[in-house]
Amino acid sequence: MQYRSSWLRISDKKVKQDFQQTIWNKEKKLQSIVNDLSQKAENKNYHQLLNENIDYYHNLLSTEGFALLIYENDSLQFWSDNSIPVENYLKQICLDQPVEKLNNGWFRILKKTSGHKTTLGLMLIKKEYPIHNHFLEDEFQKDFSMAAESQLIYTNNKDPNKILSSDGSYLFTLKLFPNTENNFRLGILILLNLIGILFLALVIKMLVDSTSKRFGDTSSFIVLSVVYSFCVRRLSIFHFLLLFINSNYLHRPFMPIPSISHHSVIY
Repeated sequence: MQYRSSWLRISDKKVKQDFQQTIWNKEKKLQSIVNDLSQKAENKNYHQLLNENIDYYHNLLSTEGFALLIYENDSLQFWSDNSIPVENYLKQICLDQPVEKLNNGWFRILKKTSGHKTTLGLMLIKKEYPIHNHFLEDEFQKDFSMAAESQLIYTNNKDPNKILSSDGSYLFTLKLFPNTENNFRLGILILLNLIGILFLALVIKMLVDSTSKRFGDTSSFIVLSVVYSFCVRRLSIFHFLLLFINSNYLHRPFMPIPSISHHSVIY
């Protein structure tokens, strides 16, 4: 639905603000990790870096949604997770923008260069695969608490749902899924209709009692039939509205399937 009331815009604004704040919090945390790793890499070899915190690095992507890479003289020398499709050579890698769409998802990119070494921190925002099955399902990283059908898109930076980095740079625009946008409206709609049905039941009872006293049971039966017919039409319209709203949840935009690159690194 294109129509949006003021209270819906407030709901959307809160969703966007929460998402924005999560980005900023995770940026701060990831930048600290990148800086620390970059500093350690100046005095330790890559085997030492990995082995001293091997469990931490092994679980970093699943727990925090972070991955770490170190390129030295253009070659990949250190990585905390091998499930992210990046290239062995820095010149070939597509991690120049603050946010990149790789073959398995969207990542916020932070980096620090020291001499011949470039340390990259990748923040997983959303897993998004070119193919889907029981094991490959699109979903936002758990810290964002966002419906999987919501999308990240590039638009102009005047969009009200634009997401900025902590330094104010445009990252992307959040296209909210109708489930995120309309659940508040749907809840209000259901509540109002329930209140209306209860009120209508009271009116029907009062009307039938009044008619029965004045004109007898036959007239009250006629009145009850007319009111019943009205109620059926009302409930049918309500049911149609619910189906119309929910039908928006069933549609996903078609995405062409890009080629899948395979990443293989020999340590």
